[in-house]
Amino acid sequence: MRLLHVINDLGRGGAEKLLVHTLPMYQESGVAITLLLLGGTNNVPEYELGLKENGIEVHRLNAVSLYRLSTVKLLKQFLAGKHYDLIHVHLFPAMYWLPLALSAMKSQPRLVFTEHNTQNRRWGKFYFRPVDRFFYRKYHKIIAITNEVRDGLTIWVPDVKERITVINNGIDLKQLDSILPANKAALLQELGIRDKDPFLILMAARFDRQKNHRALIETLKTLPSDFHVLLAGEGVLKEAYEQHVQELGLAERIHFLGFRTDVIALMKTVDVNVLSSNFEGLSGVTLEALASGVPFLGARVPGIEKTVPDERFLFSNNDTGELGAKIISLRENKILGKQMSEDALNFVRAFDIPKMVAAHLELYHSLTRQ
Repeated sequence: MRLLHVINDLGRGGAEKLLVHTLPMYQESGVAITLLLLGGTNNVPEYELGLKENGIEVHRLNAVSLYRLSTVKLLKQFLAGKHYDLIHVHLFPAMYWLPLALSAMKSQPRLVFTEHNTQNRRWGKFYFRPVDRFFYRKYHKIIAITNEVRDGLTIWVPDVKERITVINNGIDLKQLDSILPANKAALLQELGIRDKDPFLILMAARFDRQKNHRALIETLKTLPSDFHVLLAGEGVLKEAYEQHVQELGLAERIHFLGFRTDVIALMKTVDVNVLSSNFEGLSGVTLEALASGVPFLGARVPGIEKTVPDERFLFSNNDTGELGAKIISLRENKILGKQMSEDALNFVRAFDIPKMVAAHLELYHSLTRQ
């Protein structure tokens, strides 16, 4: 089977990171994998290099803008003369451009699209409904990464219901287990933290409208002075949050780490991992944090609330008191933290990445046999 994956770029999002981990697994199963990036300027260099080292063929269109129709012409030029049995597309606007590029071609491979989020900026805007309906119907199968994603898409475009299949995203538990914690003393020195025994809270997330860093920042105001928040990530709202932290007088206790490739090591080093978000698809960060062996607290929102063992792991974005109380309890009650960590490890085994890959491969083969 010749399989082409198409995505906007290999940036710092969860869908991109998941592809980097899974494409070599598909190839090991005997599938000939090619990855096409519409852009490429926002790539994480380590991601692209790692795929090439694993023998994955990676191509870039280097589109000037992902949102210009000229991207369709570039896609047509790339696809001309090539034969793929199946094309798997990820994210918007790639999901629009691929069917348009194939429309006039004799070779019509089977098309799969993965819907990664429970909501997006198009859903709910009446003028996008007919456009989305047109493009979703171009795909032979649509993978929803959770039941909530499936339900949201079914409400938005009801007539694609029969094409949707739910396959949960996964994480590579074997790889995560092999990563050692970061050196805590070195980390404290790097961040200039001088407290004798500081309590470290990590949130790894992009600074954009989907995430809710403000809830954690506001919560820190209510916590003792030896509590420190580490924010790993980049994004369009980062500068605004940095300014907000300065205005609150919390600059010595909130540390902006930027984009980190050692997030898992950091997760294993801090005292608690937190993800405050407005919505998720199936949060890879949540799964990684649950597998870290460190207590995790996540916002009670779609994409997180069904991805944790129980209510102990959840808080309301609108209630800094609830989040603060749960963080304090984890510091004061080590038995609670240990029990939550053990329960999380048992829970997250259901999301081991080989199960996801096997489900994808079964879907691919079923489509190519039709």
